[in-house]
Amino acid sequence: MIGAELADDAFLAPRRRLALLAADLQHLGLSPDAVAALPLPMLGGREGPILRGPAAATGALYVLEGSTLGGKVIGRHIADLHGLSGAGLAYYRAHGPAAGAMWATLRARLETFADDPAAEAVLTGAAVATFAAMRAWLSPAPEGAAGP
Repeated sequence: MIGAELADDAFLAPRRRLALLAADLQHLGLSPDAVAALPLPMLGGREGPILRGPAAATGALYVLEGSTLGGKVIGRHIADLHGLSGAGLAYYRAHGPAAGAMWATLRARLETFADDPAAEAVLTGAAVATFAAMRAWLSPAPEGAAGP
């Protein structure tokens, strides 16, 4: 969804981390079938953002790419807590030493929308909707419970 709206695979391809997450989960004992059966976030539906255009896709990417910065801290904590080294932590170490440079290129892309208030509003709305979708996916309400 983000890729189709950005239409810039050279920019997006190095940021993809789903395969790293699957490899980590398999290293930690989940079978490929168990990984494939894990729930996915809702995309473009009731619980997920509908992304239309580059501004919306960039807003969603801001959320996902921002998680790489926090992931570095989380990865170090998990490594210390569980004695892991490289294997099992690829998702958290996704960009390695390139993380800062990749964040800078995303920030530069965000700035391209700064002079267009309408695009900036779309970008911000998509970021907020992506945060909400991630929260709903990662912290679902118990069955029968009312939503937030």
